[in-house]
Amino acid sequence: MSELLPSENAMMGSTDDPKDYFVVPDRDFSNYYYTGLASRPPVIATSYPRPQLIPASNGDHNAHPFRKTLHPLRGSHPLARMWDTGFAMEIMEILKEMDVDWTSMDPVHMSMLDIRDQIGMEMRTREQFLGPAIIWIGVQPGTLEFDKGGLVAAKCQRAVERNGIEDCYVEIRESVVVKIGCEDGGMRFLDLSGEGKKGCGWIGEFRDAFCATLSFPVAAARMPERVGTAGFYVGSGREGDDDVYLVTARHVVLGDEAFEESQGEYVGVGGKVQGNEEVVLMGNNLLGEKLWRMNTTIKGLQESIRQIGAEIETEKDFRMLEKLLSKECHKLASAQELYEKICSGLGPLDNRVFGELVWAPPITPSMTAGSSDTTLDLAIIKINPGKLDKKNFLGNVMDIGYSHRNNRMLEILSKEPLASTLDPKISWVGHVKLDGQMAETEVFNHPSTDGTDEEPRMVFKHGTTSHVTFGECIGTPCYTRRVHRNIVIISREWGIIGRKMDSRGGDQTSFGVEGDSGACVVDLQLRICGIVIAAAGYRGSLGDKRRGTNITYVTPVHQIMEALHRSKFFEKAHLDPAVAL
Repeated sequence: MSELLPSENAMMGSTDDPKDYFVVPDRDFSNYYYTGLASRPPVIATSYPRPQLIPASNGDHNAHPFRKTLHPLRGSHPLARMWDTGFAMEIMEILKEMDVDWTSMDPVHMSMLDIRDQIGMEMRTREQFLGPAIIWIGVQPGTLEFDKGGLVAAKCQRAVERNGIEDCYVEIRESVVVKIGCEDGGMRFLDLSGEGKKGCGWIGEFRDAFCATLSFPVAAARMPERVGTAGFYVGSGREGDDDVYLVTARHVVLGDEAFEESQGEYVGVGGKVQGNEEVVLMGNNLLGEKLWRMNTTIKGLQESIRQIGAEIETEKDFRMLEKLLSKECHKLASAQELYEKICSGLGPLDNRVFGELVWAPPITPSMTAGSSDTTLDLAIIKINPGKLDKKNFLGNVMDIGYSHRNNRMLEILSKEPLASTLDPKISWVGHVKLDGQMAETEVFNHPSTDGTDEEPRMVFKHGTTSHVTFGECIGTPCYTRRVHRNIVIISREWGIIGRKMDSRGGDQTSFGVEGDSGACVVDLQLRICGIVIAAAGYRGSLGDKRRGTNITYVTPVHQIMEALHRSKFFEKAHLDPAVAL
């Protein structure tokens, strides 16, 4: 296991010699350094004194036995105490001075995935398990060479040491920040009760996307190939207004606007409508994919029934197989009924229009140190009359899936200290009733002064693409940087690291991917926390979206509600909308 030990040329001292820094030796090292992370971005530089080395000459996977994993920065770490006092800005100044085209900066811990060392050492301490603090800088792919990257990391490391921040290093990787509305591949929402649901849990996978539970797929009617996710419902609180409104991300409905366009307020209610932006349930490509999968399932059921029938030769055979045959026939009838209903009712684009955009404030970055505000990316959709009623609308209810998911969710909720006082209830069909909102003071952790730490907040969401995923919130602000026509926009962000919730382990998962923008984020107390707006990750040279993302960014719910309450039309907005009988 000599590969675990640092080589002489991999050591980085703390002297002021500008040449005394580690340089990534080759592309193999770069590509495999972050094995275990969701998008496995290439490393460009690290100031860590003992970087893991992968021999480029052999294909022995044992040469790199550990997989890396990310953790939110703990509040007791010195970096957390220094981050918002101007230190983050000091790092940005170094990047600006070195002309680095950076995209994101995330304060995290990074460790190996295994808790026990694989060379027989004793159980690691909590600090060893979390790993050191890492200032994790993302740069545009192809813009920073290894040698210059090493120099940049070394300069940033000297700033770390000048500020007396121990157990903290700098790493640079290729990464882009994308708004994760996705280019995917005139009926009302389906009822939430009745034969289509009852007794046919297996078919719920197909029904979910056509129900008004959170989080169904949405798209602008003029861009039906671009799909995002429904966030959560609000009521306006205005006297005489019984309409239901849906929250999602602005870029889901208005697309990738030029910077100047994104700074304009969209008003489509009580004023001049700007283009009448209609919103549809599901994009064209996604609908085609759903119908193809349903048709494949129907053909499979037909074949199963044929095979059962072929086995029946005597009355005794019939008695033995009657129950199974009846069950398969019932499944087939339910699947065919749903397939025909969707084909006839939702095939034409006009039939899928369920609402229109009525308000979207400017996309607003935040750089206010000490605040809980981040990038505001918000749109409000008014649900059209006749789309919702008592049979298909339960308010802010998230659909997390069926029995196998329910059991795991209940297990996770049972470990939440406050869960027992809230009596969380998950129906047998996977409906979770959301209750209230997370407080502004809970977005970012207050740095610890006594060495104790709050555990990272665990959250989950249901997105159009990645479905139900779990994550841990980063309690220290992340930063993103975007450039639009030479205009540089830097903003604080609330980051979430994806976390696998099964016992099988393996590589770290993504919390949000393309198609999940707008999805409602919920904590284990079943409170609304915010909506997904963007993510940082590496796509590869061919723009491979399947590689996943590493950090997902969220607009907090308090910021959304404050924006609504400041507006002219939603001064009394609330989270408990209802429909008339």
